[in-house]
Amino acid sequence: MAKGTQCIDHLGNAYESKKAMCAAYGISQNLFAQRIVRGWNLRRALTAPKQELPDNIKKSTGYTYRIKGGTVTVREHYN
Repeated sequence: MAKGTQCIDHLGNAYESKKAMCAAYGISQNLFAQRIVRGWNLRRALTAPKQELPDNIKKSTGYTYRIKGGTVTVREHYN
């Protein structure tokens, strides 16, 4: 591993940080972390397409519910 490399994706590509790895796959670090916490493997967490929020949910950010022992908002769930 090259000096300064902190992350390696499922294909063996090395990145300087999780932020750089997530940017390469077009997802936020927050979304990546949520997917990992939900038990997704690395490949799925990086490559699964983001879901668009329905219009009626885009306006609502306060609704939360419990899932697998944690609490998530509707917005987080759809990301």
